[in-house]
Amino acid sequence: MNYTFDWSVLWREPNGGLIIDGLRMTLYLSLSGWIGALLFGTLVGFGRTARAMPVRVLCTAYVEILRNIPLLLQLLFWYFAFPAMLSRDIRVQLYSFGWEVDAAIVALALYTSSRVAEHIRSGVRSVEGGVGLAALATGLSRIQATRRVIAPLVFRLIAPSLTSEFLTIFKSSSVAMMIGVAETTFVSQRIGNASFRFIEASAEATVIYFGIAGLVATLAGFIELRLRVPGLMHREAN
Repeated sequence: MNYTFDWSVLWREPNGGLIIDGLRMTLYLSLSGWIGALLFGTLVGFGRTARAMPVRVLCTAYVEILRNIPLLLQLLFWYFAFPAMLSRDIRVQLYSFGWEVDAAIVALALYTSSRVAEHIRSGVRSVEGGVGLAALATGLSRIQATRRVIAPLVFRLIAPSLTSEFLTIFKSSSVAMMIGVAETTFVSQRIGNASFRFIEASAEATVIYFGIAGLVATLAGFIELRLRVPGLMHREAN
């Protein structure tokens, strides 16, 4: 292959600043989407185990709809279709304030929340039989038993799954480039198109994703080791 590498293209102005800004945007999308996913996923997950039939049906529909529609399609819906349902003035305001970033966060949060909800539901089902009955036997109400006994145990039990979902949302944030969000993948393609150094630009994005994912996985391994419930399944820290 007759190709001369020029890695300096990655830190020459303005590329160095663009890469840092793209990394910041990737982290912002990932963290914001994950917070939303954890909040909605927790509510829906516990809702799927509620005694009230309407609540269970509604939460089940939420999960089945969102997790079976591709993330990219949901992203395009929130960016293009949802504003079209609003009045022209509101639509103009949305786009003027950078709706592409908010649309990406909403899509990532809702899609991932449906997956988190399933982990929550599975965790509740695995502990509510024995532990839940024991908590109720002490005189706690169902709500008190869920909040003080079942929920803390569930989150410790599903910690490895939650870690995997965070890594998934971190990598999935790259789809935001489809609506013009200047995150890591978008920036790498922009640098490649401007300099014709696609190998160097792609390598930069690969290193960023791989490095942060490895850092998160290593940190999560130690956290999971501290939170693991003896006798129950957990992921061993490398």
